Amino acid sequence: MFHFEGQLMVKRLQFSKHGLPVTSDNDNYQPWELSKEEIMSSDFEVIGEVVWSGQRM
Repeated sequence: MFHFEGQLMVKRLQFSKHGLPVTSDNDNYQPWELSKEEIMSSDFEVIGEVVWSGQRM
């Protein structure tokens, strides 16, 4: 879970040399990447880790 540009998001993050790839478990959302500059900005913050999610099937 992270905060970026005024939004709280729950996505998968993977550190790389070029930035931070961001993916979603929901196929309706395309993967994207945060640049190193965006990561270092004051508007990016990792809030926590989601370890479990329950939902109706």
